[in-house]
Amino acid sequence: AYAYGDRLAGGMTAGQFIKARIIRFYPLYLLGILLGVVEAIVTIRLGQGSLDWSWTKLLISLPFALVMLPTPGGHTLYPLNGIMWSIGFELLINIFWAFFWRPLRQVRILVVVIFLSAVGLSVSVLHWNSLVGLGTSWQTFIGGVFRVSYSFCLGLLLYRIHKAPVLPNLPPLLLMGALPALLFLPLSPGTELLVVLFVLPWFVLLGSRVQPGQILGWVCDKLGAASYALYTVHNRLYRLSYGGLLFLGIDLQPYAPWAGVGFILLLIGLSLALEYHFPAPIPKL
Repeated sequence: AYAYGDRLAGGMTAGQFIKARIIRFYPLYLLGILLGVVEAIVTIRLGQGSLDWSWTKLLISLPFALVMLPTPGGHTLYPLNGIMWSIGFELLINIFWAFFWRPLRQVRILVVVIFLSAVGLSVSVLHWNSLVGLGTSWQTFIGGVFRVSYSFCLGLLLYRIHKAPVLPNLPPLLLMGALPALLFLPLSPGTELLVVLFVLPWFVLLGSRVQPGQILGWVCDKLGAASYALYTVHNRLYRLSYGGLLFLGIDLQPYAPWAGVGFILLLIGLSLALEYHFPAPIPKL
């Protein structure tokens, strides 16, 4: 809504919007897939890896992955880089918004879609007894549809109201400290659902009103810039690097947690470089 709402209202077509999103997504998406191909080939040759790969499975999965489509018939949607399930759903909801952005600008219709999505998400969590796993496999695909439609449409609504003068302006460090604390709570899937429905929206809404200082603003800007590249490559880079070190007989367990901290810092730096320079230049619409 922030980046494209006015442009769609100004005459940008659905096709132009979808093309712009694919241009944004595809280069780093492809890099993540290619890292998955490397891992699959290493797994086939050495007989060790996180997934049971074969040349047949690789040759079936690769053509679908190259055009950003999930692999049919398997368990996971994107076996070459499992986390890409969320990118697939994000592209799907972007296509939906490209064609229905006009009715979704009406608050009443938007609230109805959010409510129906929340109901579908709740039923899915109760049925599969999982929130985190929804949408990651073909079995829970419909749950992933409700998951992304709820979060996306709720984001549209929060964007509309985030500047309301009745909302308080909280210190940014308070929100940044409170949110990670939720990760350490032993929550059941039902409790996680309640947090998603009634707690996290407030974090997003209140966080959108924060105006950080110069230093914190710079940190937030760089982390935001690195976020997409980091998401697309972190899983496969971790598996390849950790597996490679084990193959060489190097065990990093004695160096925990500092080895992990060092990996995260290196990954953030690499992700920033990828965001700004891979590919160079990224076409802009």
